[in-house]
This record gives sequence, C-alpha cells and structure tokens, in this order.
Amino acid sequence: MESEDTKQTKQYICAHCSSEVNPKTGIYEKETDKYFCCEGCRSVYHLINDEGFGSFYTKRTDWEAAPVEQIEADEEYFETSLEVLKNGDYSLSIVISGIRCAACIWLIESSALKDDRIKSFRINYANHKAKVVFNPKDISVKEVLQKITRLGYCPLPSSNIETIHDKERKDYFYRFGVAAFFTMQVMIYSIANYTGYFKGMDENLYFLFKLLSWALATPVLVYSAYPFFQKSFAAIKHFHFTMDTLVAIGAGTSYLYSVAAIFLGYETYFDTSVMIVTLILLGRFIEAGAKQKGGNAVAKLLSLKPKNVKKIIIENNGEKNYITIPIDQLIKGDLFEIAPGGNIAADGKIIDGVCEVDESMLTGEPMPVNKKEGDMVYAGTKIINGTCTVMAENVGVDSFLSKIAASVDDAQSSKAPIQDIADNFIGKFVPFVLIVALLSFIYWYFLASVGAELSIMRAVSVLVIACPCAMGLATPLAVISATNKLSETGIIFKNGEAIERYAYVNDFYFDKTGTITTGNMTVNDQKLSFSCSSVLNLITSAAFYSKHPASKAISLLNDELYEYTVFEEIAGKGVIAEIKNNKIILGSVNFLKEHNITFSDEYEKYIENSIENGNTIVCASVNHILAGVFSISDIIRDEAAAAISLLEKEGNAVSIITGDSQKAANIILGNAGIKANIIANVSPFEKGDILQNAKDTKKTVMIGDGINDAIALTAASVGISMRNSTDISIESASAVLLRNDLSIIEKSHKVCKKTLRIIKENLFWSFSYNLIAIPLACAGLIHPVMSAAFMSFSSLFVVTNSMRIKK
Repeated sequence: MESEDTKQTKQYICAHCSSEVNPKTGIYEKETDKYFCCEGCRSVYHLINDEGFGSFYTKRTDWEAAPVEQIEADEEYFETSLEVLKNGDYSLSIVISGIRCAACIWLIESSALKDDRIKSFRINYANHKAKVVFNPKDISVKEVLQKITRLGYCPLPSSNIETIHDKERKDYFYRFGVAAFFTMQVMIYSIANYTGYFKGMDENLYFLFKLLSWALATPVLVYSAYPFFQKSFAAIKHFHFTMDTLVAIGAGTSYLYSVAAIFLGYETYFDTSVMIVTLILLGRFIEAGAKQKGGNAVAKLLSLKPKNVKKIIIENNGEKNYITIPIDQLIKGDLFEIAPGGNIAADGKIIDGVCEVDESMLTGEPMPVNKKEGDMVYAGTKIINGTCTVMAENVGVDSFLSKIAASVDDAQSSKAPIQDIADNFIGKFVPFVLIVALLSFIYWYFLASVGAELSIMRAVSVLVIACPCAMGLATPLAVISATNKLSETGIIFKNGEAIERYAYVNDFYFDKTGTITTGNMTVNDQKLSFSCSSVLNLITSAAFYSKHPASKAISLLNDELYEYTVFEEIAGKGVIAEIKNNKIILGSVNFLKEHNITFSDEYEKYIENSIENGNTIVCASVNHILAGVFSISDIIRDEAAAAISLLEKEGNAVSIITGDSQKAANIILGNAGIKANIIANVSPFEKGDILQNAKDTKKTVMIGDGINDAIALTAASVGISMRNSTDISIESASAVLLRNDLSIIEKSHKVCKKTLRIIKENLFWSFSYNLIAIPLACAGLIHPVMSAAFMSFSSLFVVTNSMRIKK
C-alpha cells in the first residue's frame, strides 16, 4: 500500500491512454499494478492484452490515445455505406476516427482479422478510410462495428470524411490565428529590443521588453504548438522521430534558450521561436485546404444526387399517388417522376414521357440529350425540359454515378509506384537531420568557439529548414489532382498505379467494332436461301440471345421470338443454338466453314462484293444447310481518324484489331481516312496473345468494349473500356471512359504524362531543396526564422505545382 506522501509526489499515468490520473478518482488494479483514468480505458487495456496484442503499446509511435469514449454502434446509421457484392458478401466503407499512427491501424486490422468471419479489413493511413468485407450470414454489421468501438475508436459512415477534414482545417486555422496574433505582439518588442541593442536603451526597459516577449510567446508554444510537442514526446519515448519532432525541438530549444537568456543577460530569440510555429502552421493550413479542395471530387459527384425523390404508387384502380421519400428508401423497380430542373435519383428506364437531359456532369458533353420512352437515364443527371416517369434499375451504390465516385475514391487513396522512392527515404530522413543538427552545434560551439547563442541558433536552423513533408506530398497530391482532371476530361482510372503506367505507354491497340465504330449496326442487305418466314424467325431468334452488335442488328428483322433449348455463344466466332428442334449456327464465314457448311459460288461472290463495299458479313445455317448471308454496316466514329492521327503525331504506334477479314477491314477503315496498322482475322484469345507478345508489354494499352476484349484488356499494361461496355470488360479494364469519345484517349494520355512529369519535378525539388538548404543552415548562412519560411515554402511549392495538373 502506497503512503499518502508518495501518492502526492508520484505521477500516475493511465496504462491505456497515458493521460494523467488522479489517484483519488482513478481506478487502481492491484493485480497488474496499473492505473486507469476510466472504466473504458481499463476494459480496452484488458481486451488488447487478452487477445494477444499487448505489443500495441510498444508499437505506437507518435501519439498517446485519448480516454475511451463509450460509443454505441448503430447499424442503421451505416446502411448507406454498405455495398452488396456479386457473391453476396457485404463491403462496408467507413471512416475511423481516433487513429493517430500506424500502430492504431495494426491494432484494428489485427484484432478484427482474428475473427474468421471477417474476410478482409483494410485501412488507408492517408485518410483513415476502411473497407471491410464479410458475409452477413456469418456476422452482422453491428458486430463488425463493435470490433472497432470496443478498442476505443469511432467508426463513421464514409460520407463523414468531409466533416473530419473540415475539423482538421479549422483546428489549424484557430491555432494559426492565435500564433499570428501573439507573434505580431512579440515582434513589436523584439524590434524595439534590436533597435535598443544598436542605439542604446534603458536597461530596465530593455529587461521589461524581454519579459513581455516571454509572456506573449508562451501562449504560442503552449496552445498553437501543442500538437507538435504532444506527438513528438510520444514518438521520442519509443525512439521514433517525425517531422513534428524537428519543429518541436527547433521551436522549443529557441524558447528555452531565450528564457535562460533573460536572466543571464544574453539576447533573446522569442521572435524566432514563435515565427517558426506561426509559419509552419500557416503552411499546414494552406496545405490542408489544398488537399481538401483536391479531394472534393467524390463529394461533388455524390452531391449530384437529390436528397429526396417523388415516388409513384399505382393503386389497384390504376390511380397514381405521389409520395416524397428519402433517396435511400428507393429500391429497384420503384417508379418515380422527375420534373424540369430536377436531378435524377437512380439509373433507370423511361416508361413514360419525353425529356431533355443534361448529362454533362457525367460525360462532359455540354449539349442536352433527347430521351424518350425506353431510353436509360442516370443518377445525378438533370432534366432540362419535359417530365418523365422512370423505373429504377440501379439504385444507391449500384448506380453509375456511385461507381464512378467509388473508382475516383479508390484512385485517390491508392499509391503510385513512384511514391516508394519518397517513402523509403522519409523513414531515415528525420534521424539524419537530428544528427546533422547535433554535429552542427558541436562544430560551432567546441571547434569554431562562436558561443552557445550562435551555436544553438544554427542547430535550430538545421532542424527547422529540413522538409520531409514535401517528399511525402510529392506523389499523393499529384495523383489527387490528376484524378480530378481526368474525370473532367471524361475518363476514370481505378488507381494511381494505372495513371503512372498510362504515362509510359506508347503502343495503342483499338478494337474495331464498338470502339472505332459506334457499334450501332444495321442490316443493309441480305441473301436468303429460303422464302419461308419461319426460317428467318429461327435465325432472328438465335441472334436475339447473342450479345454481339451484329447479331442485335439481325434480331430486329423480325418481331416473332422463339425460345431456345440449347444456346452457346463462342466469343469472336458466333453462336450455336437449338430452337424448336432445329440447329442454328450464326457467325462468320470461317465459323460456318469450320462446321462443314458449304457455300455456293453465288454466295461466295455475294460475300466478296459485300466486303469490297466495306460491309461486315454474318452467315446463318439451319440444320447444316446455309440459310442466309447478311450484309451489315457500322458507322466509324466521327472523331476516330483525328484521334488516331494525333496519337501517331506524338510518336505512338497505333494498331486496330478486328475479327473481320483483312480486305474488309482495309476498305472500312481506309474509307474513313484511318491509316493505322490493321490486324485482322483475330479471335479473342489471339487478341490477348498480341498484347502479351508486344515488343514492350509494359508500354501497351488496349481500348475495347465487349466480352471478346476482356482478355486483351487484362493482358495490356493499361486497359481502357468504352462507356457502354459489357460488365466483364469494365471489370477487366484499368480505366473507363465516361463518354464514347476517342479524343479522350489522347487528352488523358497527355494528362498522365504531365502528372508523371510533375511528380518527378516534386521529388526533384524536395530532394534538391534539402540537399542545398541543410548545408547552408549548417554553415550559419540562414537564420532560423528564414528556415521556417523556406520550409513552409518548400511544402507549398509541391502543393502549388501539383495543382498545375488541373489547368
């Protein structure tokens, strides 16, 4: 049992959060000889140790936890952050408040993944956003959230990230405001003292001004600089050093020296101490604003959705009733009405009405698009004229707008490989600077004998001028700016790595059908072997179930549809179906010949003439007899020739891959003025082989739209999917066009190359700055105040340079 005297002299620290504990009101455990500030900290401490994560208390580096808040996990509050994956799993996107260092992330992830019911738990250290994957049959959302709350952290819906960023920026603003106010007051007395030093001043007044400077500088060090000292002390206890360590030691040393100098009769440097804090806080405030502005793309996209929607309820008597509901309550199959000026709540099909829709926020196209019954409209777009009734198809996270926002979010949170250069260096940089500052002091004090005053100021200058922040910001800010610019251009990249890879590519491969062409095929001629309409019905029915654009064109020749009993689609070749006991083969000439279908000379000549006129040929057989040949035309995109020409002018190689014959492809593309290398008669598997066997596989890009392009999109260094692509091609691609405009390919290539150039400039600046500035500070050529200004300028240069990407 401790005596009362001992209790009054001993400092009691909470074993979990390291807060000071009042021994009379705190909790003491005899078994562990530990003190806790509250029951929450006690519970979390035992939970962490019982689960085998006691090393958390030695791993955490630059923070001490706050006392635990007792948080209730509300499942309904997180409904909007849930996404249902194709396999039935849930993906929960949240922001975790209370994370202070990498050890927090290690603790949360490790503790959660001890539960086999949680399949994946990833936290992004840059923005504290987490993605948790689990099966709702095994574990509930509430149980997942409790895995976090029981450790003392607070999970919030991902939509709250803006609030968290606002709070951080406001904190910098308040601390900077206090620092700036008191710094101006300190400077008044410092200038007076400097003037008095050279021209003479009454000693009592001189001493009074020093005391006033001390009094005015103290709030800056105690309040404004508090985060620097708090994080630094926690880090130093575990032999870790951060950027805050350099600032805290620099500002703290000049402050403590000045306090001693008052009573020793030396010159004081309170102005240096407060200016260091003020300038660095100013830099961080501007930096936080730039990062927040750069990362607003996701919030802007999601803000396009209305908060409420006018739902239509059709009564049994056919009468329509309207109720206004929150957008989160809209489900697939619901009917809703949109009036002029309203934003569309979900992806859906117009079932009644005609309207003009502004899709510029998604596609970048300024002109409104006319929509009629049967046309698709998308969440976030705006009705300009007309009133429409829409049936919801994709709602919430399944909407096209939400998927774009998710892709942008993933891209901004991801790392580009070039960032590894800075990451590997930063960990060793701060200890290096501390050693250099110490050596600088030793040299000037013991060898150069300039005295303690100058020796300390030169060591402080070294500490303050060093800038690892610029290195850390060099890549992430550029990627965020690039992601925003690319989305404005009309393309979404899925991650930062793809943006970097795209900057290096110089070998472009385009699929023809649906990419170079519009994919809106029409049958302009046909030659049939049978006059019986039932034969045509069999062929058009088989074509109806195919996903190929040419088959869709054939299916429109007849309204009558038969069900199939057997259906198989072979990518790049055709389909084999059994309908009403008849075997139908539909596809290319070679596909039918592979199945021993014979062609008469008359048909061979017809096919040859059609190809010479630039048409695509689709053949059909019924019960192993050639039943007909269809001559199908497609329209080359208006911008295709110009886009390809621009790519070639910039020194890129351009090839067009097609399953058509060489002759047909040459005629079709030649008539459109396209002079690229044409690779014809290619199957989907051969497309992938072409990309894999390219001269430099790290510099290839494939642009496609269909199932038959999926292999090639994956094989290329960068795969780009068209706007109206199949799901599998979008999933296989590294990027997706927001509108079917091939000029975006060249424009986005320029943006990515500019991004990589700016990242290299940022890294070059960061390394060069430190390489030059630190030796100058060691040499005593830079005053500590100027060091603080230079350090802030270094970070702001990187921020400003990264923002150039958006211009």
